[in-house]
Amino acid sequence: MQNIHIESNNTSLHDSIIWGLRFDDNLYFDIDFLKNTLFEEEKTYYYIQPLTLIFEDVENLSINVNCDWVNGLEIDSVKIQKDLNNYEVKFILQEGTISFSCKIYNSFLKKKEIKADNMALTEEERGGYNFFTNTLNSDSK
Repeated sequence: MQNIHIESNNTSLHDSIIWGLRFDDNLYFDIDFLKNTLFEEEKTYYYIQPLTLIFEDVENLSINVNCDWVNGLEIDSVKIQKDLNNYEVKFILQEGTISFSCKIYNSFLKKKEIKADNMALTEEERGGYNFFTNTLNSDSK
């Protein structure tokens, strides 16, 4: 099972859906990670894995989201820059932006990938909306 390095050129969170955010000293994202798209004849399938991202020691949090209705937030891209002491993180969404700085981040794949005919999993398929970290694997930066 691969680790998720969200700032790498090989991994993209484009079109992935954010289902939940949780705040304390850390910032948690509950995401449907869209791993791959498969085109078969006239049908399109998506390979999706539920993912928790945890950004630790978050500072300078800015959330600017504007939409008529919310059925999850769709990620366009994620930009991460590392300086000496922090990561500068910016989620560019179809609906706006979420930006902040943090000391470290972790990713946790919560279930094996699921082949779906929709770009988002149902609540049952993904195991509910949660921030679980008891997972298949994790990746810490």
